[in-house]
Amino acid sequence: MSDDEVVLLRIESAARLLSVSSSRAYLLARQGRLPGAVRLAGTWRVNRRVLEAWANRAAQESDDRGPDVDSEPPGIGR
Repeated sequence: MSDDEVVLLRIESAARLLSVSSSRAYLLARQGRLPGAVRLAGTWRVNRRVLEAWANRAAQESDDRGPDVDSEPPGIGR
């Protein structure tokens, strides 16, 4: 990622990256379970670098454990 790329995403964009609904992403942010989520001037933003690093680690851990079709990445569960 270059220095001029957007680092803070709207929560809807973060939700799309994670393949979850916006309402799920807002809930996770409020619960403190969405990595990189911060509240700025009354709106939620998500640090893309933090979110991508977390998602990559979660994917690697999932690969290490083997396939589990019914599970979601850690922190995203219902």
